[in-house]
Amino acid sequence: MHHLNNVSSNLCSVEDPAEIQLAGVNQVSIREKSGFTFAVALRALLRQDPDVVMIGEIRDRETADVAVKAAQTGHLVLSRLHTNDAPATLARLLDIGIEPYNLAAAIRLVTAQRLVRRVCPACREPYRPDRDVLRAGGFDEPRLSAPSHSIDRSAAIYAIGSATAGRSAFTRSY
Repeated sequence: MHHLNNVSSNLCSVEDPAEIQLAGVNQVSIREKSGFTFAVALRALLRQDPDVVMIGEIRDRETADVAVKAAQTGHLVLSRLHTNDAPATLARLLDIGIEPYNLAAAIRLVTAQRLVRRVCPACREPYRPDRDVLRAGGFDEPRLSAPSHSIDRSAAIYAIGSATAGRSAFTRSY
């Protein structure tokens, strides 16, 4: 959202809850107990004719349906959907009840993301795993002879016991 945010764009987000306040973005937090769901909030925001809509999460058919219709009418729709990988997103939306012809017209990109821990720079130590261990892990001979090294976390003492310094994202687009 930060990269899309400029004075000529109308950006809206529906979240549960809005965690980070972004200047220039119309943000709404849902309240399911009072009936203010993602779908209800999304319909209200679409009356403002936003250029970009960010939906915190697609959880049900009603929200998915409104999001797909918004994408078909020219809005850039960004959302999170819990699946195991990028291709499973289409199956998940079909399972929710979205028609295949609507998906084909609405989806341009699906990206899956996995967050992995980064080892604290002060705790890093080179480590070369045993060839037998790598072979047992499925590495073939050409990859075994390639120069590489791993990082040993056993020496982690500086990062308050966690041995990590944030997270990195691994993404796969479909």
